[in-house]
Amino acid sequence: MTRATDHEPNAAEPSGKPSGWASVGVLAVVLSAILLSQTVLRRDPPAQPEANTPAPPQAGDPVVTVVIDPVDTPATELDLTFTPEMTVLDALESASQSAEMTIERTGEGPNAFVHAIGDAGNEGAEGRNWQYYINGERGEVGAGVHTLAEGDRLLWKFAPQE
Repeated sequence: MTRATDHEPNAAEPSGKPSGWASVGVLAVVLSAILLSQTVLRRDPPAQPEANTPAPPQAGDPVVTVVIDPVDTPATELDLTFTPEMTVLDALESASQSAEMTIERTGEGPNAFVHAIGDAGNEGAEGRNWQYYINGERGEVGAGVHTLAEGDRLLWKFAPQE
């Protein structure tokens, strides 16, 4: 028989002290609030389009057409908005951004040299290499210095040296 003085505390009865689980709960709420505030404070600004990504030409804009022909796969053809002083290399870079195609090159201006477009890389003197043609005429100067004119058709072709 149990006497009134031998009363053991019941887990359901409040004891005046916070239980271990209540402390854990409070701690979890505090940590969550801190993490949430840090996430909100460090929110990145909305993504902006890359400054170099060319806008597609609008009706009436002067254009140049760029064709990239790797020979082994279908050619890519794009119309780009022509800008004064646009070089063959500028047009290739704009076209590659629009087509999400990689370019490997070295140098700038007269020293610019295209090593690869997409998965096709130059093979050397006895193999296929990237060459450019403007309106059917093979380019005779570096791609970084040859300027284009409105309406030009630029072809980059992966082929043996002619």
